[in-house]
Amino acid sequence: MKLTKEELKEFEKVFWNIEFRDDDQSGVFASQILNLGFTNSPFSISSVMNKPIYFGGLTGKKFDWNIAVNYSFKLKLIKKP
Repeated sequence: MKLTKEELKEFEKVFWNIEFRDDDQSGVFASQILNLGFTNSPFSISSVMNKPIYFGGLTGKKFDWNIAVNYSFKLKLIKKP
């Protein structure tokens, strides 16, 4: 996909582990985050996908996916003396 200067594309992969100390259950998961938008627009579309690599004793979905429409506020922070 060819992008222009005005288009914004962010892609991030994450591996994470969750562990419950009370019952020694743990799992390893892979996540993918994708954000698409334009630099001159406050709106963007993002998606997060989660897939377990090792479920261990945990229960849940084998694949989880969502899509979102985002609005970014321009914040102008002023330092107070």
